[in-house]
Amino acid sequence: MKIFIVTLALSLLSGSLSWAWGKRGHEIVEAVAARILEEKKGKTFLRPHEFDLGYYANVPDLIWRKTAAKAEPPQHYMDWTKDYAEVFGTPKSLPLEFKDFKAKLGDKFKLNWGVVPYRIHGLIKRCNSLASNLDKDKQGPLLVCLGVLGHYTGDLSMPLHVAENHDGQLTGQKGVHVYFESDLVDQLDPEIKVEVMNKALKVYERSEMLKLKGEEAVRWMISDSYGQIAELLKTDKETSRQNLLKAANKFKPLIISRLVQGAILTAHVWSEILDQVKSFDEDHFVFFDGTPDYIEPGSEL
Repeated sequence: MKIFIVTLALSLLSGSLSWAWGKRGHEIVEAVAARILEEKKGKTFLRPHEFDLGYYANVPDLIWRKTAAKAEPPQHYMDWTKDYAEVFGTPKSLPLEFKDFKAKLGDKFKLNWGVVPYRIHGLIKRCNSLASNLDKDKQGPLLVCLGVLGHYTGDLSMPLHVAENHDGQLTGQKGVHVYFESDLVDQLDPEIKVEVMNKALKVYERSEMLKLKGEEAVRWMISDSYGQIAELLKTDKETSRQNLLKAANKFKPLIISRLVQGAILTAHVWSEILDQVKSFDEDHFVFFDGTPDYIEPGSEL
């Protein structure tokens, strides 16, 4: 057990820069998304499984980044580069299919710039397949699929996951990535979860994402998060990292805003999948997968 813990800790530290939100952030996004679907869409069957969803939300970081150390990291982000802007103009114009995305980029394509919209695309297809004609044998796998899908939609609400300057390395602010997504969020726990939930429920109906299909909303989120990078970096430059509580309160409006956006996007994408599901068969739903098998993103990714 001690060997496992040490190995896991080292693997997390070595790959932390491709994460978005720490354990608490991802759990908050999914718990709030489940509550949105209950209160705004009448889909009550996810709420009893909020704990499960919060666990599966962290599987891509805590398990798959170890079991699929080479394939997994680029699935979590998309660095919006000058080359991308020249080819596509805006994230909202990104093609739906990866083959079209790669073809348009040609020799400018670089896997290490990230492919998260296409990881989301593949998982939406998988979840839709499981949700179709849902039976008790597919309920557990569907819950896992929704949970891990919500990790990547949550990733996109963190501004540094759509930035070349993903750790402040280009502006003399190295370390800002984990500091923003984990250290500050942890400092604001537990009150922040309630605040995110209340705000998400309040602003949900006014969200621009609801005017879009799920995968269009994914692209909208890339653009929206990109627009918050300057504020995040400016706040970091103006705020000492030495006093974590003071810094957390300074960053709090931005953190809440981004977690709210992540929860709304996740709920929106889930809702489209779950439109074909009336409920779960709770009488036969005793299920929890502690180590879900890696869901391959496809050889092209």
